[in-house]
Amino acid sequence: MQLNYILQQKLYLIVAIILAIFCLTIDFNSLGLNKTVGMAYDMDSTAKIICLVSLLFSFIGYSILSLLRYQTQKNLSLLYLSSILLAVVLNFIKQHEISIVFGILSIVVFSISIVRSLIHKI
Repeated sequence: MQLNYILQQKLYLIVAIILAIFCLTIDFNSLGLNKTVGMAYDMDSTAKIICLVSLLFSFIGYSILSLLRYQTQKNLSLLYLSSILLAVVLNFIKQHEISIVFGILSIVVFSISIVRSLIHKI
């Protein structure tokens, strides 16, 4: 019962914890898009930026939904949390290409979750 309540109405708290841990563990001075001769972009910075953007937007979005007292679907919330956690963990173990994929997936799932919550007003 408590897990359903957190996943449907207070997801921003879990996202805030993940965001705080992620911000404390990355080096902001090393972020940036580095164009080199053989590589279009530096994958390390790109993966971190995608994870950070996903976490920031989802924190703001889920906070607004909570203030409006809208609920999200539990399945979409679990899918979002699993995809963003995978993106963050893969970023830490230096699997940047796969981290980018899961980071983009988390942004897509977050967008679907917001739209479904606004349409259905559960």
